[in-house]
Amino acid sequence: MDDEGGTWLLELRIPQTANAITRSIGDRVVVGRSDKSKDITPDIDLAMWDAMELGVAPEHVTIFTHGEQLNLVDMGSGRPTLLNGVPVESGAPQLLASGSILQVGVLEIQLNILSAPGEAKITYYHSPAAAPRPAGSGQPVLVVEDEVETAEIFRLVMERAGYVPFICHEVVSAIRFLNTQAPSAIILDLMLPDIHGLELCRYVRRDVAQRDIPIVVVTAGVTRSNMVDAIEAGADVFLGKPVSIRELVRVVTSLIQWNEARILFMRTKHLDGTDTLRAMPAEVRRDALVLFVAGYDEPLAVVVPDRVTVGRRGSGYVPRPHVDLDRYGAFEAGVSRVHAALYREAGGFSVEDLESSNGTRVDGVKLNPNERHALNNASEVSLGNLNLRVFFVTDEDDLVADSAAPADEPAGKPAEKPASPGAYSHEETREL
Repeated sequence: MDDEGGTWLLELRIPQTANAITRSIGDRVVVGRSDKSKDITPDIDLAMWDAMELGVAPEHVTIFTHGEQLNLVDMGSGRPTLLNGVPVESGAPQLLASGSILQVGVLEIQLNILSAPGEAKITYYHSPAAAPRPAGSGQPVLVVEDEVETAEIFRLVMERAGYVPFICHEVVSAIRFLNTQAPSAIILDLMLPDIHGLELCRYVRRDVAQRDIPIVVVTAGVTRSNMVDAIEAGADVFLGKPVSIRELVRVVTSLIQWNEARILFMRTKHLDGTDTLRAMPAEVRRDALVLFVAGYDEPLAVVVPDRVTVGRRGSGYVPRPHVDLDRYGAFEAGVSRVHAALYREAGGFSVEDLESSNGTRVDGVKLNPNERHALNNASEVSLGNLNLRVFFVTDEDDLVADSAAPADEPAGKPAEKPASPGAYSHEETREL
């Protein structure tokens, strides 16, 4: 492939194999897997690498150019995305360097920049060793497997990897377990004696308090229909039997690490009125908003490095928002596909209506299209008929937190505060 000096040439390679894709990046490309049922075909299709089974979303990440830099952003995939072992938050652009290891779902890809605009020849790169992954640290793992011998093997493997396995041989006993304890991951067979394993998948995603527990399906019934049904029921990864024990441990460890890192980032405490994000790490608080959608208990955390768009995905090749509100009934509420933009300003945030069909309101006041409006802490933002409450950290919050911390407590620990009348109250909330 010839490079005319105005595009980037990128190689996506599976480490330790000869499998690779070389692609030019003129402006931006979408990386994911084809999904015929939704008429989605990304620019770089990873289907050849078992992308569905390994938890890759149809439109997982976008790689785009910005000046003399190559960047990557997660497109609200809802699945694990890591860059060099660090979780990537949805909508937060990340700088790409040659040799970076990208993980989408649990599929690892090495990204090698072969040439950049203005370069006369292919650049030399050194393939870095993948970062070692620590073993588990006592996290509970639920194994739902009716074959006694197989269940025992999984138990021994998980124990040796540092996890605490719990074995159930049918769906009913697994549901009883989930009603008393939330595991860090579930290893699930589909062909179970009482109820099909997919019903347990649906139960977890619908009825369990912690609906984002990673689920790894391990089954002998490896058909495309089973794969599609498992992913649609909420499974994160689909592995066929006989399964590589090393691969199973790697997948479970990867999902647990991603989920724990995401939970730590999203965790908030005492969202009472304007008592906002004091439990969020200091290094990420300044560019983070927490949105509460009316009718939903758990918040949506949004990182705003500079500007992010809010709306709903829809289908087809149309502009896509960074923050997708489809799961909150955005279509029925009259939210446009790219409805509004959120900006990070000095000391706060602002919102702009992007000529939406049904308008944007802040605390009841309708905004003029394409004009920024400053947000206050706990502002109510209405996108069409979808109402959201916005929280973020202010300088005043930091001063209050510093002055309220008891002398015998470590710096930065949030002080307890009584709830104000009529305030929003959410204890230890997490992203959906």
